[in-house]
Amino acid sequence: MSAKIKIFLINVSVLLALFIFSCQVPAGSGDNPTGTRAITDVLQDPFDSYDTTVWHKADGWSNGRPFNCTWRATQVTFADGLMRLALEKDTVKRPPYKSGEYRTNDFCNYGLYEVRMKPARNIGIVSSFFTYTGPSDGNPWDEIDIEFLGKDTTRMQINYWTDGVGGHEVMIDLSFDAADNYHTYAFEWLADSITWYVDGTAVHTATSNIPGTPSRIMMNLWPGIGVDSWLGRFDGTVPLYAYYDWVKFTPDDGPSPTPAPTPTTTPDPNDLKIYVDNIFLTTGSSGPLTQVNADVLIKDQNGTPVEGASVDISWSGIITTGTINETTLTSGIATFYSSKTKKSGDVTVTVNNVTKTGWTYDPNLNNMTSHTITVP
Repeated sequence: MSAKIKIFLINVSVLLALFIFSCQVPAGSGDNPTGTRAITDVLQDPFDSYDTTVWHKADGWSNGRPFNCTWRATQVTFADGLMRLALEKDTVKRPPYKSGEYRTNDFCNYGLYEVRMKPARNIGIVSSFFTYTGPSDGNPWDEIDIEFLGKDTTRMQINYWTDGVGGHEVMIDLSFDAADNYHTYAFEWLADSITWYVDGTAVHTATSNIPGTPSRIMMNLWPGIGVDSWLGRFDGTVPLYAYYDWVKFTPDDGPSPTPAPTPTTTPDPNDLKIYVDNIFLTTGSSGPLTQVNADVLIKDQNGTPVEGASVDISWSGIITTGTINETTLTSGIATFYSSKTKKSGDVTVTVNNVTKTGWTYDPNLNNMTSHTITVP
């Protein structure tokens, strides 16, 4: 039997009195602590402060495209009973922006997920509340989304992914502008359905190919790159802020779902093969100078993006220098940057080698080994 749905507005004073974390999850460590069990009791946080026993801030890394930012712990702050995620210019390294991502240390199963938040408004950005797990956790990519596209915050986008298969996007028209004030958004995830809510009213239910892997609760704010048709082109406006008043997870009282992730055994190295799935090339200009950006996507023999692979490339054509060795992120993408040029003509990026301990690079599986772009 599913958990009885109770979504209601709770003022800050009540939240302060009811602040509980009865799940008692262990303290996290590093940027992505390994959760070993599911959160089975109510989790409720009024965001008065940073509780490292339950949450952690992503720090010092990037997902790669389409996320045009580095996650930094400094971009997640708490004040006046609110959590603030800040998108700002990053002067330390590429990508050019820094922003905040907040996630639970451990995993949640079926149940009701609620948040009271106010997204950021600006073209080219996303403010979010979602559940996620994937290859970095030793799991299939399962995800359930509530997203606000900053170009039109009078609508809410919902979506979900099951073992890497998405395509369930639905735009929900709101009767208000979400960036003007706080509202409560929620979804109830059950074994056979997902229902999304706005201020306690059901707005959509999905019943096909529902994800089943315990996942982390996550919130982030990010600018897009290469997804202008979806988000619009980010215009560089900073700072931008998304605010979160509180979050709550109420587990379902029905049959227990799939157990939370446990350490997996290492597959036979003879079966582990990696290859170049794609090479994405783009150009960027600053005055008379042009630079080429190369994103190299590495996958395994099952078509799953591979994290932690070392990729060696070379540049040729009108540009022959740039970064030549990078490591893939959780997205399976390693990002490279050429030197800048005033010339026009072709630039070619060639993958020379891919290495990862315990894995075999098989060039015969490559969909692409080199790619050329024309600098105008």
